[in-house]
Amino acid sequence: TFAALSHALLDAATNGGLGVALWWPFSAERGFWPSTPIEVSPLSLSRFFSRRGLEVLLSEFAWVWLPFSALGLLLYGVKHRNPANGH
Repeated sequence: TFAALSHALLDAATNGGLGVALWWPFSAERGFWPSTPIEVSPLSLSRFFSRRGLEVLLSEFAWVWLPFSALGLLLYGVKHRNPANGH
């Protein structure tokens, strides 16, 4: 469930395509977030394994993997802190 929901929400932050149909089948409306910083991935393998593909990977690293990794480490640290040490 998390993967499906996060995928749709992250797709709405990309800068290409038709938009995301978040309310389908109740509405055919498609949309994006007000800010779309994530580069949209090319659909062909030849374009993906090119400079454009590298730009997409760097964009996803900066806007998806780095923030979620930092959040995961923060939550891990909060859960596993040792109250006996005062940390």
